[in-house]
Amino acid sequence: MFEKLMLGRGIRYYRRSYVNILCVFAAAMAMFSFMNVFAASLLNYTEAVELPYITRDWTCGFRIVNAVPGQEELFRGIPGVRAEFENGSICFYLTDPENAAGPWEAVEKIWYEKFRNPYLAEFGVDDESFPALYSYVGRDGRDTIYDYDAHRNEIQTNVLLFQSALSVLALPAMIAICGEYIAERTPDIRTLCGIGIGEGQLGRLFFFEAGLLYLVSAAVGIPLGAGIAALFFSGARGIGPGRSLAEYPVFRMDAGSLGLTLLFGWLAVVLTYAVMMKKVLSIDAAYTCMETVPNRRAERHRDLYRKKRTSGQFDRFFAEVLRKRGTSLLLARDVLESVSLAVGVFSLNAVNYLLDEDARMTGWNRDSVMISLANNSLFVMLGVFAVFFSLAAVWIFTKRHAESMAEAVGILSALGAEEGEIYACFRRLTVRSQAVSLAAGFALGYAVTLGVFEAAGYRIPVSLPYLLAHVPLAGVYCLAAWIGAKTAYGKICKNIEAGEDGEPIPAGEEE
Repeated sequence: MFEKLMLGRGIRYYRRSYVNILCVFAAAMAMFSFMNVFAASLLNYTEAVELPYITRDWTCGFRIVNAVPGQEELFRGIPGVRAEFENGSICFYLTDPENAAGPWEAVEKIWYEKFRNPYLAEFGVDDESFPALYSYVGRDGRDTIYDYDAHRNEIQTNVLLFQSALSVLALPAMIAICGEYIAERTPDIRTLCGIGIGEGQLGRLFFFEAGLLYLVSAAVGIPLGAGIAALFFSGARGIGPGRSLAEYPVFRMDAGSLGLTLLFGWLAVVLTYAVMMKKVLSIDAAYTCMETVPNRRAERHRDLYRKKRTSGQFDRFFAEVLRKRGTSLLLARDVLESVSLAVGVFSLNAVNYLLDEDARMTGWNRDSVMISLANNSLFVMLGVFAVFFSLAAVWIFTKRHAESMAEAVGILSALGAEEGEIYACFRRLTVRSQAVSLAAGFALGYAVTLGVFEAAGYRIPVSLPYLLAHVPLAGVYCLAAWIGAKTAYGKICKNIEAGEDGEPIPAGEEE
C-alpha cells in the first residue's frame, strides 16, 4: 500500500525530480553500455574482419602455390583427395577431412620430390615464387594472430579502467540528484515517521522506487549507449585489412556486454541507494535535514551594512561572510569540477594526438577518418560523459549550497539588502571559486597528460583551434554554476519577500 501511495504522490508532486533522476541514471547506464559495447566491438574486429581476411582463400584442405598447369596430374593417384589447378595453385579437396593424415603424407612426399628440392637446387630461396605447400585442415586462423589472448585482455582491462574513472564522477552526480529528491520529500518522510513506520519498511519504500528507476533507466540508457556506439562505428563498416591494417570496432552487443552493463548499473544504483538511505534515516520527524547556520540578530549589524554599502565594499565584505558561513557543499563542487575538467582535458589531448597521428601516417582520406572516429570514440565519450555527470553535480551542489545559506541571505535581506545586491555577493564568491577550480582542473589535466604522454613517449600536438576548444569547456561549467545559483537565490529571495515583516521563512516550511 505504502509503495503505491509513495509512487503515486511522487509522480503527482515530484515529477520533475523523477525526470532529473532518470536523466542521470540513464546517462550512467548509457555510459556503461557504450564502454562494454566498445570492448565487445573492438574484440569483434578479429572475428568480423581479420579472420575472414586471413581465411578467405582457405577453400580447400591443402594448397601448393606458384604451380603451373599440368602439375596437378602428379597427385591423381592419391586416395581420399582430389587435386585441381586454380589461379596458379594446386588445390586439394579432401573426401574425409577428419582423416587427413594419410593424404597429407602422400602430397607432402611428392611436393618434396617434384617441387621443393628441384626448386631449391635451381633457384635457391625465393619467397615470392617458391612453390610452398600449405595445410588448412583443423585451423581457424587464430594461430596466425600475434598475442591474440594478450590483446583481448588488454582491451578489457583498459575499458574497465575507463569505466572505473567515470564511475567516480557518475556516483556523486547520482547521489546528489537523489539527495535533492530526498530533501524535497522530507515532509512526506516526517509524516511516515510520525505514524510510526519502521526503518525496514521505509527502506523498502525507497528501494522499490530505486528498483523502478533502475529498470526504466536501463531500458532507456542501454539502447542509447549502444546506439551511440553503432553511430561511431558505422562509417568504418566494410573497411578490411586490404585497405587498412588498423583495427577498429565492428559493432557487437552480446550477452556478456549486456550482462556487464546491467551489473555495473545495478552496483551504482545500490551504492547510491545506500547513501540515500543514510540521509533518509537521519531525518528527524520533528525537524529538518537541511543544513542551516545559526541565526543572528540583524539589528546589531544594520550600521555595519550601511557603512559597507555607502563605501562600495558591500559585495566584497559580505561575499567573505558567505564564504566563511558556507558549507562543505561548495568545496565538494569545486573538487568534483576540477577532477572532471582534468578528465575532459586529458580526453581532448588524447583525441587531438590520435587524430593528428592518423593524419600524419595515412593522410586525410575517408577510410582513415572513419577508422579514427571509431577508435577515438572511447576518448570522445570519456570526455562527454565526464562533463555531463560533473555538470549535473555542479548544478545540484551549487543549488544545495545556496539553499543552505538561506538564513544568511535572510539576514542580509533583513539588513536592507536587495536581491540584486545579494546576488552580487554570491557572484563575487562564485567567480573566485570558479577561477580556482577551473585553473586547478586545467593544471591537473595537463599534468596527467604530460605524465602519460611522457611515459608512453608521445608528443603533444598543440594548435590554435585545439586551445580554443578549452574556452567553451570552461564556459559550460561556469554556466551550470551560474544557473544553479541564480535559480536557488531567486527562490530564496522570493520566499523572504513572502515572509512577514521581512523575516525569512524557515527552510523546509515553504508552501
